Amino acid sequence: MSCFHKYIIVTYFLMKQTKDELAEQLRELLEKNECYQEALKIVKSNFHGKVWLIGGAVYKTLLFKNCNQTKDFDFIVESPNKEIVLPEGWRIKNNRFGTLKFVSEMKEIDFVPLKEVIHIKSKGLEATIENYLAYTPLNIHSIAYDIKKKKLLGEIGIAALEEKVIRVNDFEMASKMVGKYGISLREMLKNKAQELGFDYEL
Repeated sequence: MSCFHKYIIVTYFLMKQTKDELAEQLRELLEKNECYQEALKIVKSNFHGKVWLIGGAVYKTLLFKNCNQTKDFDFIVESPNKEIVLPEGWRIKNNRFGTLKFVSEMKEIDFVPLKEVIHIKSKGLEATIENYLAYTPLNIHSIAYDIKKKKLLGEIGIAALEEKVIRVNDFEMASKMVGKYGISLREMLKNKAQELGFDYEL
């Protein structure tokens, strides 16, 4: 397919689905997910200020138009409360990146304080959601949903969904990520592309 025809397809998609329309689709789908509603209550019990849903719960839901089976939710939070309220039936552990995780049976909720985001700390960046989105490892990661304003953020991530191509967004962060998983950069791109039914480019 020529670059011109790809441009026409993407332009047509943007005309049909604005960012606000995608955000509304996401909101409607998430409201049907009981696990998300439970996760949302836990978030509101433990954090104040701004909260963003990130990761597969955002981009997979928008891609597949279904999140009923999603039980793993990742949040970036602006201001954690001083005391963590652990709901009955849940336990606390740390994920592989050293941030807080709530676990219950098959359900998981990751909470990452904005100022503790790896690339914000390592690059000495101001703790903003814009800086989180700018330096994610892969393009598909650069998307977030503001749970209070119900707005979708992340032009890079939205473009990845439209083009259906996985690329490195920030090589430094992608290299750190593959180091945590013990695989090559190409393997990470290929695995993510296969998971989503996308192509990938290195």
